[in-house]
Amino acid sequence: MTKNELLEYTELGAELRALEEEYREARSFTDEGKSFFIKDISTSPEMDRILYKLTKLEHIYFDKWNENITKRIDIVRAINSLDDPTERTLMLYRYIKGLTWENVCRKINYSWVQTHKIHNRALDKLTKYDQ
Repeated sequence: MTKNELLEYTELGAELRALEEEYREARSFTDEGKSFFIKDISTSPEMDRILYKLTKLEHIYFDKWNENITKRIDIVRAINSLDDPTERTLMLYRYIKGLTWENVCRKINYSWVQTHKIHNRALDKLTKYDQ
């Protein structure tokens, strides 16, 4: 697990929230279309195509959401694989919670230099975790 992969955690969270919004919007269009379709006695091939496309869009959002959740789980598992509780805590604060370095130092009660040494040691272990 690389530093860039760890940094993806918060980015994936933002993307998940955006996907959820898009999914809800597609879902509302689908539901509205279905109720419109049910009210309209005549079957419309065009309405069927629209509903099909909206359903397909929902599946695309769901697939991307599932992919992002899987990546986030991988990141959490990698961090949890660290033996040292200070390393785990530091990585949790920095990459899962997205705290600044100043706040990480304060939370774990270490100096800036010592915090970065612990961080580098944890990164080395996580790089080996993937291999």
